[in-house]
Amino acid sequence: MSGFKSVTVASREYKMSVEQGQESRLDKVADIFNSYIDQIKEMGGNGMDRDQMIVMAGILMADEHLTLRQQKDGEGETLERYHSRLAERIEGLLAQVTA
Repeated sequence: MSGFKSVTVASREYKMSVEQGQESRLDKVADIFNSYIDQIKEMGGNGMDRDQMIVMAGILMADEHLTLRQQKDGEGETLERYHSRLAERIEGLLAQVTA
């Protein structure tokens, strides 16, 4: 069952649909988004209009998401290489035992 919850983003209140039990998650997401807007303001973005700051915050979040995804993919490749080397070592040991 879903309901509605108000969150404040960029000094404006928005009423959003939210699944029951996800209210605190929505608050955390809004807090994170607002922290990006605050970061832009600290970098001198006070001269930007509100829409520009929101777009810039979205771009910063997307950039961070992409970085994390690439790191995850890179770790997967490293893990695959580890498993490959481990399989080779096991095969080598098995070959020695059966010889």
